[in-house]
Amino acid sequence: MMESDTNVSDILDFMVEADNTSAVSPAFEDSELRQYGIADLSLSHACYTGDALHELYTVLGYRGTEQTDSGGQNDGTFSYHAQGNVVSNSTVAILGLGFAGIAGTRTSTP
Repeated sequence: MMESDTNVSDILDFMVEADNTSAVSPAFEDSELRQYGIADLSLSHACYTGDALHELYTVLGYRGTEQTDSGGQNDGTFSYHAQGNVVSNSTVAILGLGFAGIAGTRTSTP
C-alpha cells in the first residue's frame, strides 16, 4: 500500500479493520488491545491506540499508567511519532516536546 502512495491514515484504517478478523479476546475486538503507528517519507504519520488497553492494564494491576500516542511536525523538516504502552502519565507528551525542542534548535544547511 505504501508503494502505491496510499495515504497513511487509509493504511492505518485498513490495519485496524484487518486485525478484527481474528479472535484474541472474546470481550474486545483485537484492534482494541493494540497500538499501531505508521509514517512515510513525506512526513505524514498516523496513529491508533485501542480503547481497551487502559482497562486491560488496570485489570492486570498497572494503575497510574497511560496508553497513548502523539505525533507532529517541526517546520516541515522533521516528523515524529511517539507511542506509549504502560508508561507513566505524560511520558509520550514529554517525548514529543523533547523532539520538537531538539529539532527546533537544528540549523539548516544551505
